[in-house]
Amino acid sequence: MVGTIEKTCIVGCGDHGLEYMTGGRAVILGSVGKNFAAGMSGGIAWVLDEDGTLEARMNNGHAHAYPVSGEREGELRGLLEMHVQATGSRKAAEILENFPERLKYFRMIISDEYLDYLKRAISDYPSLLIFDHNHWRDYTVENVTRLYLNELKNLSIV
Repeated sequence: MVGTIEKTCIVGCGDHGLEYMTGGRAVILGSVGKNFAAGMSGGIAWVLDEDGTLEARMNNGHAHAYPVSGEREGELRGLLEMHVQATGSRKAAEILENFPERLKYFRMIISDEYLDYLKRAISDYPSLLIFDHNHWRDYTVENVTRLYLNELKNLSIV
């Protein structure tokens, strides 16, 4: 997969997986090949790293692996549920049946560029005017990105 994806859930991928990913969400329920996440600049990926080899296979020049927590845990669960509904995947269903136990094997991949964007967002854009449910609302960027930033602060990477 190269470029922007919206949402995908795959069993595994070979060399150069998610190369140049610029946005979207990806869940990988198996191993990855070498040079994983090379050039990744946006989006979030979750990889089931049961054998603990993910970080050795990653290209750490652009992205890093973190534990899954908070709202991203719920997002991962939702993507797995959609995958089961769309495909009948037994592997995803088994993960969901034992989600609290299996969650510890997932790693969240976020690009350094995306993290930098979130860090700059609060200082660069003090507020946003968004049309929401038939009326305009003023949102501070802190509120818009609050869930991500709080989680990233908990991981000590912001």
